[in-house]
Amino acid sequence: MQEALYLFCIAREGLMLEPAMAGLDDGSPLLQENFANITAVYCTVPLDDFSGPSAASRLENLAWIAPRALRHGEVIARVMVSSPVLPARFGTLFRSIQSIRHLLESNLTEIDRYLERVAGKDEWAVKGLMSRTKLRDRLCSEKIAAQQDLRASVPPGLRYFKERQLLASVDRDIGGWLKEVCRRVANLLTERSQDWHKREIVLRTGEESEEETFVNWAFLVERGRLGDFQSRLTAMNTEYDAFGVRFDLSGPWPPYSFAPSLSMKSEP
Repeated sequence: MQEALYLFCIAREGLMLEPAMAGLDDGSPLLQENFANITAVYCTVPLDDFSGPSAASRLENLAWIAPRALRHGEVIARVMVSSPVLPARFGTLFRSIQSIRHLLESNLTEIDRYLERVAGKDEWAVKGLMSRTKLRDRLCSEKIAAQQDLRASVPPGLRYFKERQLLASVDRDIGGWLKEVCRRVANLLTERSQDWHKREIVLRTGEESEEETFVNWAFLVERGRLGDFQSRLTAMNTEYDAFGVRFDLSGPWPPYSFAPSLSMKSEP
């Protein structure tokens, strides 16, 4: 059976892993390959698990992939306890230890700079969610209240048409209103983080909810500033709750969103 090397992450050299700590499954011990001041954390796996005729159906089987994806995250989380990490994506394979060593050698400067940058920090995901019905109703109520005197002077026969015009204007305004809320919240959170990225909004097939995701961010937050970061987000959620808008925080995660793309050019 042909084997491949499965990469979990890259960390600082001198990493102390638990004795006989398992890799992707209980039959594959966790291994390290050191180069200069960094180390690759990996294990061996059957190549056919991830490549070949049977791999495509296996990688679509949730019962097979879920425990391995969970183990992938657990290994990285354990490494993060004692070192900053550059996490690899699930299913990152190499054909030999020479290939892994070449990856470390050809990207040493960039990896070293990245590990220095993320030391003592974690990635936190912030998703903006809204109830469009609740937001629309709230904005309508505010507009009606602001135009109360004007409405009183409108003949009853025209009042219905004026209200329909008002509702249409609110629907047009929702996008701009959300954009301004995002600008304000992003400014407050970036002041309390090292870096941030806007992420793609992924809609899961078959997922139904009254709430819509309207923004998806990743923030790189120093562990010592997490409390301040969380308190700012809590304040924003309190302020916008009446509008049906909230910001959902999850983490800590390995800093996937801030990891560089590594080169494998001119491999021997």
